[in-house]
This record gives sequence, C-alpha cells and structure tokens, in this order.
Amino acid sequence: MNGGQITGLVLTLVGVVAAVVMFLVWRQQRAFWQRARPAEATVVGHQQRRHRETSRSSGDSGSRTTYRYYHALHPAFAFRTAEGLDVQTVSGTGARGYPRYHSGQRVRVSYDPQSPDDVSTGKGGEVPVFRTVMLAGVALAVVGLVVVVLTSV
Repeated sequence: MNGGQITGLVLTLVGVVAAVVMFLVWRQQRAFWQRARPAEATVVGHQQRRHRETSRSSGDSGSRTTYRYYHALHPAFAFRTAEGLDVQTVSGTGARGYPRYHSGQRVRVSYDPQSPDDVSTGKGGEVPVFRTVMLAGVALAVVGLVVVVLTSV
C-alpha cells in the first residue's frame, strides 16, 4: 500500500465518521423537535457550570494536549407543562460572561413531554450545520475513495 492509498483511506475514514456522528446528532435533534411542546417559562436564576476546551498541537518535540477551563451561566427555568406538571430545570446551554436571560424574564421554551427537564429555547426545526457537516463528511469520504482508486493505478 502506497502513501496515496493510505491518505485516501484516512480521508475516507474521517469523512465516514464525521457523517455518521452528525447524522446521529441530527436524528436526535429532529426527534426532540417532533415531540416538543411549547411552554411559557420564567427564568428563576442561573447555575454556573465548569466547561473544558481541549486543543491539540504538534511540533518538533511531539504532540501536546492543552486543556482550558471556563465557566458558563446556564439559565434555570420554571414552567408548567400542558399536562399540568410543574417543572424547574437548568438549560444545557449556557453563556460565558453576560447571561442571555435575566431572573424574572419570561421565555418561550420547548420541552420533551417524555422528559420535561429536556428543554430548548431554540426555534426548532432543522439545524443547517448538522446537515452541512454531514454532507461535508460524505464529500470527504468520496474524495478519499477517489484518491485510493487513482493512486492504485
């Protein structure tokens, strides 16, 4: 196996993995929005959560992984479901620095009736980035296969 074939196989593998992961995320998001019900919520506070960003670099001395920690404020919402259940939950999405929502603010949320703690303040529907990355992964896999075929001749 020559270098071109190895490069092609790596491109194909990366493309397939990216496409499959984005497809699974897209499918999960789509399922949420198909089940989601709207509710009027009140912001009842914020929870500070610690997050970690990872960056990798390589150079003459080898590869290095760097971790950077930051804090984000996640809004806590209180609302009543259509079924009459009172829910108080913390959003999985937070903001660094200045919070997007303020205590006492009324916010329209969407929740999953099967799991009312699962809420979103998004508009719903399709998220174009998932489809874009999924298609880019497929394109990368095709390019990888073309490279394998052309370097095999």
